[in-house]
Order: sequence, then C-alpha cells, then structure tokens
Amino acid sequence: MNFWRIISGNGLKHVDEQISKQKVILLNQFTLVSFLVSFLGVLNLVLVVEDYFSALFLVVVDIIISLAFWLTSRGYFKISKWLLLLTVISTIFFLDSYFGFKSGTFLYYFPLTLVIAYLFDAKTELKLIVLLTLATILSAIINLITNYTFFETHLLNDSQRQIIFYFNLPICLFSLFYFVYLSIQNNKLQNRLLEERLSEKQKSEAVINKSLKEKELLLAELHHRVKNNLALISSLLNFGLQKNLDSETVLLESKNRVQSISFIHNLLYRNQDFSKISFSTYIDALVNEINASYPPKNGKAIHVEKNIFNLDLDIKTAIPCGLLINELLTNSYKHAFTNEIDSPTISINFKRENLSYYLEVKDNGVGFSNKNSNKKSSGMEIIESLCDQLEANYNFTSDGGVIFKAWFN
Repeated sequence: MNFWRIISGNGLKHVDEQISKQKVILLNQFTLVSFLVSFLGVLNLVLVVEDYFSALFLVVVDIIISLAFWLTSRGYFKISKWLLLLTVISTIFFLDSYFGFKSGTFLYYFPLTLVIAYLFDAKTELKLIVLLTLATILSAIINLITNYTFFETHLLNDSQRQIIFYFNLPICLFSLFYFVYLSIQNNKLQNRLLEERLSEKQKSEAVINKSLKEKELLLAELHHRVKNNLALISSLLNFGLQKNLDSETVLLESKNRVQSISFIHNLLYRNQDFSKISFSTYIDALVNEINASYPPKNGKAIHVEKNIFNLDLDIKTAIPCGLLINELLTNSYKHAFTNEIDSPTISINFKRENLSYYLEVKDNGVGFSNKNSNKKSSGMEIIESLCDQLEANYNFTSDGGVIFKAWFN
C-alpha cells in the first residue's frame, strides 16, 4: 500500500488545486496499471507463448510508459497524458490486429474508454474526450473491417491465441472494474469538494454579512459619538469663556481636551477591533501631550507614575474617562507644585475590581489650601460633569497632595 501511495503521489508537488491533484493521482494509477499489464504481457509472451517479437514490442511500450511517468514527476501533465493515451491506443490497435480476434485483445478498448473519460474534465475538455473516444472506436472498426489482417501474424496458431485470450480476459475484467471503481470514487470526491466549496462560500458570505452589519452598527455608533464629542467640546469652550478665563488658557486647555479625544479615535482606527482601545497606550500618549504643553516649573520636571493594568475600554467609557484624567492632570500641572516641592510627582492608578473600574489620580503637591478657589471651582465643575457621564462615585481628599478616587461600571 505504501508503494501504491508513493506511485499515486508522483508529481503532486507541482499541483495546488485539489481536483487537479485527483486527476494527477488517476493519471499515475493508470500509468502503473498500463505498465503492469504490459510487463505481465511480456512475461506471458516470452515464457508461455514464445513470441519474442511482440514481447520486445511491449518492452518498448513499457519504456515509453516509464517516460510518461517521469514527465508527470516533472509537472508536464498534459504531455505525459497525451503520450500515455496515444501509446496505449496505438499498442492495443497493433496487438489486436497482430494477435487476431481470438486473442481477445480488443477487450482492452472498454477500460480504455473509461480512462479517457476520467482523465479529462468533461466541462472544459469535452472535445478532447470525444476525439480520443472516436479514435479508440475507429481503431476497433479498422481491425474489424480488415478482418484483423492489417498487422496479422502467421507465427501464432489458434492454441497460442487461446493462451493469450486466457491472459487478456481476467486482466481486462480487472482493469474494467477497477477503472469503474476509480471513476465512481473520483465523482464522489469531486462532488464532496464542490459541496465543501459551496459550504465554505456560504460560511464566508455569512461572515461577511455579519461583519458588514457590525461595521454599519459601529459606524452609526461612531457618528453618534463624534456628534456627542463635538457637543462636549463646544460645551467646554463655552465653559471657559463664561468663566472669563484668558484666551491663552482657553485655547491651551481646549487643545488638550480635543487632543484627548483625538488620541482615542486614532487608536480605534489603528486597531482591528474598532470598538475598543488599549487604555494604557492611550494614557501614555495623553501624559506625553500634557507634559509637552506645560513646561517644568523652576527647572523641576514633573514625574508621572502610571499603573494601568492591561485594560481595553469601549469608546463610550474611554472618552469621558480620558477627559477626566486630562482635567486632573492639567489641574495638578498648573496648581499643585511650588518651589518647595523637590520631586513633583503625579501617579495614575487604573484597574478593574470585580465588575467595576477603579481610578485614582494623586499628586504630592500643596493640596487644596494653596489653590486658587476660582480655578479649583472651574476644574471641579468639569470633573463633576464627566463623572456624571460615567455614572461614577468619586471623592477628593488632601493628604500630602490631592487624591482623587472614582468607581464606575
């Protein structure tokens, strides 16, 4: 069986498509059967019939069949197939006339017609199938019309022809049934492959349709969020104007708020999953932006410690949470640190506990007492508004700096 598999797999490395592979396997099997029949014929003719001329002729045929097998191994399937079929048709035609009707050599035409049918694709190569089938039938008709005298030999008697018939009959029957079996198996395989392709196509279409619906819903959600974000930005700008803040402060703080939202959308578009972002990546970008907006006071750089667990947030939660952290960081950068603070530090802790998110932002600055009350009140109003959006519980404490804590689902 291993030998049969090795022979059947000859040249398959040159083929990618499964149905084409099956055709090559059938070609290899037909090549092997043809070689074995011819080889057994040589033994029968030499050892039993003692017809050395026809035995030598079959040796040449086996050499040509071996050449066809070698061509298959190199990927020359069409050349191999044509060489093999033309050789077999010519051999049967010659030996049928040479041995005569009583030898039963004409029986080989029947399995040969099956071979022609399954080696070619009926959809794309129907003309070739018809042509070769007609050539096979014509060969049989020529011998029949000429009364098998076209290449008739007088070296054999009826007894020897009877021996050849007893050899040909079981071989032909075996070949016929075997090729019928191969044809049935080949048709089953092709039907199964077509069903698998159809099933894969249906699955792919279902996945595409599902993905399309998800993208449509997501796009609608993004449009809704963008509209809300623009409204939020407008409200924040109005807030700054109503509090009579100077224009430079309004522009700087508004820029940071817009940038905070922009970072989230940028991360969404870079991800394969458009519905969630990596919050730790977002916080890194936000801290770098705020740090660039507020240069160190008195040459003392502010160090920001980030303890952000590997959390993914959806856009509905990420935007108000990001704006909230932006406001807390901005307030700390602007108001928390004086010359007396040697190592100004802000820490951000964000994690998920059970079903809730926990956010803590604290600094080691001067606390509430030294802050401008108006500024504090302005920042608090924005923070309260964002906490309302998140439906968060929160509190402020002042113990060696300001500590903000919030919990939300």
